[in-house]
This record gives sequence, C-alpha cells and structure tokens, in this order.
Amino acid sequence: MKAQPSFFCYCNGVFLPLHEISLNPYDLGLLRGYAVFDVMSVENGKPFLLEEHWQRLVRSAETLCLMLPVTLQEYQDIIMELIAKNGGSDAPAISIRTVLSGGVAEDAYTPRVGQETFLILIEAAHKLPPSMYALGVKLLPLEYARQFSWAKVANHIASIRTLAEKREAGALEALYVSNGMVLEAATSNVALVRDGGIVVPADGVLAGITLEKVLALAAALHIPIERRTVTVAEFLQADEVFLTASNKRVVPVTRIGDTTIKDGKPGKVTRQLMAAFDEFVKQY
Repeated sequence: MKAQPSFFCYCNGVFLPLHEISLNPYDLGLLRGYAVFDVMSVENGKPFLLEEHWQRLVRSAETLCLMLPVTLQEYQDIIMELIAKNGGSDAPAISIRTVLSGGVAEDAYTPRVGQETFLILIEAAHKLPPSMYALGVKLLPLEYARQFSWAKVANHIASIRTLAEKREAGALEALYVSNGMVLEAATSNVALVRDGGIVVPADGVLAGITLEKVLALAAALHIPIERRTVTVAEFLQADEVFLTASNKRVVPVTRIGDTTIKDGKPGKVTRQLMAAFDEFVKQY
C-alpha cells in the first residue's frame, strides 16, 4: 500500500501524519512479529461496531500478555478525533487499523509490558469490485491452522507467501483447512448454506464481528444456524458458501479450488444476508 501522508494517524499518544510515524528497528512487531491488530470500518462517519472490536482487541492483547495503554472511552475519543482530522463526514471511505506490539526490546526478544507500541492508522477503504458480489469469488484451499486462532495476531506468513499462487488461480484469498476440516479464510470467516440453514465452523477460528452480526440478522429472518466442525467435503457439496469480514461485508463464494459450488451463482440465502447487512449498515 502506498503511503498516504494526508491521513492523520495516532502513534504512542501523538496525532501526526502517517509519513511522520517512525518505529525503532528493535520493536518486537518488526523483529519477531510479536503484535496483535484490528481492522474496523467507518460507516456514516462513525466507527462501526466499535465496542465489539475493542473487546476482541483486548482478548488478543491478553493472549500475547500485552497491555493496551488506553481505555475503551479513550480509544473511542481518539478514533473520533482521527475521523474529524481526516475530513469527518466529508472524508473519503476510510478504515481504522489498530496495532499493538511488544514494543522496543533491548535484547531483541523480551516485551516491555507497559511500554508497548500502540498505533491507530487511518487507511483508504479498499472495497471489492461490485462484480465479486454479483458473481461470487473463488477460494484456494491451503493446509494451515493458525496458532492462537481466537486472537488477531500479526502473523499472516502462510497466506502472504501464497499470494502469487492465488493470483494465478484467480482466487480472492486462501481457505484454511486442517485434517480435512474447514476453519476460516485468511482474512475472513466462512460459512455454508445447506437446505436453507447456515452451518458455521466452530473450532480453531477467529470470532468474527461481522459474522456474528450476520448471524444475528439471519436469526431475525428465521434462518436456522448450526455451529460445529465442518468437513471440506461438506463445503464442496454445499448449496451456498459465503465470506464475512469487516472490509468485505458478505461475499458469495462460488468456487473452492477446482470445485464449483452448486450452480456457480450466489444463492438465495447469501443474497438475503447481503441485503440485510447492507441495510443494517445504512441505518447504523
């Protein structure tokens, strides 16, 4: 991503343009990948589902024994000031990336609790093209299970190293599978639809904030929901498959590897959920 100097960001207690942020090369986020993060969209000039994102960020920080230097109220105040500094309601579409690392380690190894590096970055919102919502996307299976799957840790090595393979295959992202079970996509949650009901992988996955909201909307539509382990074979034989993520909303999946899902078109339930979530965002 190109530097965006017009965006004001937040670094260790200071508001400043992105291009003025500097990090010590002995920061554990750089040296060891010892960091957690969160990405949150901005909708109608407001951080979208902020409290849910905060709670997950807290869980992620606790997993790595890191300390967040702000409270929820301070976090919200900082974000609202950043939105204002970056144009407020007149700003271009933006998203918020929060990063917490182990901070500068003199021995290049030991986190300094209470002296973590804390960043809140403002980025242009990179929306998927409308064709992906209309026609669906492809996922490329990858044998991999994330360590500390309940936390958003910075390590995305497995997915990033296969970027060229995904581009060549025309896939949007990797679908993590392990021992014949589907887990999650590299930057999204996944679910399938079978006989009008939704089935969601329950173990070894990140608790997706967008997914939980989509499931709440599905429940309001009286769509059955089941959470359990799900085999790769079940996904390949599903009536529908879809992705959810903060930066994607709800995206139909019509191909997994060389397999076409059902008739290769976005299904009825997925389209219902797309419309319901879009309306929820509009009214947020």
